[in-house]
Amino acid sequence: MSANTDIARFKSRDAKIAHCILPAWDAGEYLSTSDASSIAVSFTRQRKSTVQLDGSRYAQRNIPAGSMGTAGWEPIAWVRVNEPSECLEVTASAAMRREIADELGVPQRYQLDDLHGVHDPVVWITMMRLRKIVRGDDPNPLEIETLVRQLYTRVLITQFGGQPRARGDGGLSKRRLTLVLDWIDAHLDSEISIRDLASIAALSPAHFMRSFKRSVGVSAHQFVRLRRLERAREQLMRGANVVTAAHAAVFSSVSQFRSAYRAAFGQAVQDTPLRGSRGWIPPGAR
Repeated sequence: MSANTDIARFKSRDAKIAHCILPAWDAGEYLSTSDASSIAVSFTRQRKSTVQLDGSRYAQRNIPAGSMGTAGWEPIAWVRVNEPSECLEVTASAAMRREIADELGVPQRYQLDDLHGVHDPVVWITMMRLRKIVRGDDPNPLEIETLVRQLYTRVLITQFGGQPRARGDGGLSKRRLTLVLDWIDAHLDSEISIRDLASIAALSPAHFMRSFKRSVGVSAHQFVRLRRLERAREQLMRGANVVTAAHAAVFSSVSQFRSAYRAAFGQAVQDTPLRGSRGWIPPGAR
């Protein structure tokens, strides 16, 4: 089984990261374990996976593509996974987690808790950036630490009651951000303008642009492009050709798509793993 896995790792004093491309497996064939107090994003959908909690209790889970999950004070063992998976898991040191939780006024939540199926655009963007860095040739520890701190700060605030010291960062309200993100996902095939998005948020274009970047961490243009590129990646993994994938990402030029794809994922289009029924087919084996 280990020969069919592809795992890129980074480890420092304060953070451990693993980007995993794994085949499906049945109970007894393989075991993947989410570290205690870790945060993960699954870039692929998982249906009816079996996990073991607290070392004894079993549960079945459906994990939507692009969703976030966290582990609590004990690891989560993935006993059975029915489909090939791609995920990124981040685990901050206990010292870093305590420091962030203390600053946010929730010291008792530094170990997080068992959550899954949460959609958060800020977490997704941060994980996209970490995935590219970890897969790169020269990971920058300072950049990684900065992103890991941002990640745990975001999760402790949105999921565990943390309160930032500075109130009102000038970002979009939760309601407005949800309306905008839902509208983007529903119109990825169409032309999207700042005027459209500002109208959804009931703001002027200039106000919207500032507020969106403060809320998500990237500009609206960058966010839309990354959403489209992620959709194109999913199609490539399922066997689509580069022209079809470029069309899915709303690129008229295949060469421009190839360049944008490498910039977003740190790999060439032709190096994208192909998803088989229960595993991944590496580029050299096609």
